[in-house]
Amino acid sequence: MYKQHTGIKVLLLSIMACTSAITCAGSSGQVVHMLHSWKQAVEIFERHEPGTLVLLDVDHTLIIQDYCDAFALGKYAWPQWLHEHIVATYPVLADPNAWEQFYSVIWKQAPRFLTEPEVIDVINKAHDCGHVVLALTFIESGSYGIIDSMPQWRYEMLTDMGIKFSTMIPDMVLDKLPSHRDLHPVVHQGIICCNWCAKGTVLQELLRIVDYTPKHIIFIDDDPRNLHTVGQACAVLNIPCTLYHYNNPVFEKPAVDLHDFMYKVAYVLETGKYPVKAE
Repeated sequence: MYKQHTGIKVLLLSIMACTSAITCAGSSGQVVHMLHSWKQAVEIFERHEPGTLVLLDVDHTLIIQDYCDAFALGKYAWPQWLHEHIVATYPVLADPNAWEQFYSVIWKQAPRFLTEPEVIDVINKAHDCGHVVLALTFIESGSYGIIDSMPQWRYEMLTDMGIKFSTMIPDMVLDKLPSHRDLHPVVHQGIICCNWCAKGTVLQELLRIVDYTPKHIIFIDDDPRNLHTVGQACAVLNIPCTLYHYNNPVFEKPAVDLHDFMYKVAYVLETGKYPVKAE
């Protein structure tokens, strides 16, 4: 009897934990659905009527660096102790300008790939269904180290990979929003660059400026915090939305090979180039 009660208790706790996770991710009042593969997204776009606004996160949703290489993934995969070890080994990197120059080489030159081969076909399907497809990314709206323009660099990268967005919304600066590094969020070639401002806040301001009320909003992102802020914005604007947490189980943080990692750090500092292949 004790074992039976214990089993029931464990089951109830598991159900409560799952419910709590959904409530946390969708605490804006919107349900957050899990998306483990882009193949699942085709039917999502097919069942919504034309005129739906599709918003897609970029990093770790549409594209990713080499997910087997912690160095390539950048700060996303670096534990705090590793960052401290880098600075302790190379004190020059304690200078924010030196760090930006160093990190921008990694950010710009690390090879990137589609998260899944189906990404292109799925985005094209969304276009074919008559939806408006835009990127909604956290990146900065100006220069960063060796990158002259983050929005243009991102646009060229995605275009070269075959990813295209709708251009019905003209390029613009959202200058009523908070600034970061003296710059504001921007729209560039269908890519909304939030410049470290909350995605929901940027979306709400953009729709206000262009006087655009979509029939429905679909948003796909790998970070539940972004889903939360967009869900909040949709609730305020009274726009129906469907939120998807892209969580491909393949992309787990890799183990850090410290010797290989520090070799690559030294290589970037000495050459100003990304080490495509360690010797």
